[in-house]
Amino acid sequence: MNIRNILLVCAGLAVGVVMAQFNIFPVSALTTALKPSGSAGPAGSAPRFTGESVAAQEDQSVPGDTSKQGLITEPLLWKSKHLQAAINVPVGVFHPHEGEWTMGPIMKNNTELFKGKRVMEIGTGSGLISLIAAKHGAAKVVATDINPAAIESVTTNAEALGYGDVVEARLVGPDDMSAYAVINDDEQFDVILSNPPFALDLDAPGNDAVTDTGELGFSIVRGLEQHLAPNGTVILLYDSLFYHQVMVKYAKYMGYDVRNNNPNGMYGWAAESLFNSYLKRLLESEKVPLDAISFNYHTDEGLEIRYLRNFALNPKQMKYQPLFDPPSPQRYYAGFIVIRN
Repeated sequence: MNIRNILLVCAGLAVGVVMAQFNIFPVSALTTALKPSGSAGPAGSAPRFTGESVAAQEDQSVPGDTSKQGLITEPLLWKSKHLQAAINVPVGVFHPHEGEWTMGPIMKNNTELFKGKRVMEIGTGSGLISLIAAKHGAAKVVATDINPAAIESVTTNAEALGYGDVVEARLVGPDDMSAYAVINDDEQFDVILSNPPFALDLDAPGNDAVTDTGELGFSIVRGLEQHLAPNGTVILLYDSLFYHQVMVKYAKYMGYDVRNNNPNGMYGWAAESLFNSYLKRLLESEKVPLDAISFNYHTDEGLEIRYLRNFALNPKQMKYQPLFDPPSPQRYYAGFIVIRN
């Protein structure tokens, strides 16, 4: 190996170490813009999970045993590092791998937030995050979801793991999908967690596992005055830049203390919605038929992930405020928002 090749290898290793240290790879697994990886292994087995560092993932696209929306298509036994246990995930539930390597490390590094506390998770999916909160000593966890299969998942696994008296699952009905629809008026929580749908689409027929018409995100913040206990903490993952910034600005507007670590860009589906919204106004003003042209992230090269996300984001080269004060590790959690009252 010549000197040039040795230097290239060393440079590559250095870049990898920096990325692993600061968790600066894209945080979301809701990448409907990416092709399924097909690397999940035998049917019914969990995709390989190699550790808490995002850089340790061999693939960050939708796992091979899920639909394009990240929903489980075959029963799954998920062996969780942060729960230190396995859970059974039924068909039709959002895959737990995103929560494992995004919310999981934050919870591990801030266990004091959960000990003896009342916790709510909005949009629990498989229930993994609620179960991790129980593992870290939460006195009570209320897990909500619009999906009956998700309620089945969290209830069954909580009972199996001995957290049945701690974790309570509540189904959100179709008539009101706002954040606190199934929360009593006098209920308050010390910690509110959510990895909500952040594919914002005002024209969608309704909310689902990956899409928010705007109702859910804003209702999370609106309800904090009533449901976040004094000195409480909210941890949200919005990993597409536009909706992330909207939520940060709205929470500040509502008077809360907000810290955020920006995501490293946006996804094709987010760009498509924004582009088409403004394009419609342009076509109307220029008297061009509205169906003459449109943007489609599946076919338009300019909306490909490589143009929309900065995979070389380096927190050391910019000023950022850590989400948590010491002794919590001072890391950059891309896409996360922490709100305190």
